[in-house]
Amino acid sequence: MANAPEIFRKGVRYRVKKSFMSGASTFIGGEILVFDLDGYSFYDESYGYQFHGQGNGEIKTWMLDENRSVDSWKQYFEEVP
Repeated sequence: MANAPEIFRKGVRYRVKKSFMSGASTFIGGEILVFDLDGYSFYDESYGYQFHGQGNGEIKTWMLDENRSVDSWKQYFEEVP
């Protein structure tokens, strides 16, 4: 993965707004995740954004199809002050 649009900031916490699945990852509404890295998957033709769970360290990846609006992240996540 490489060259994903910069949406999230490394080390910043984000709250999942609603439960959903993205690829092999299940996101649970209300959980707090810390953003780690991003990139591009040629196989999936999508950008990948990797987080880890604040409490359990579980790795989760949110996939953004390259044809989808970058702003769609706001439907799923909000920054935790």
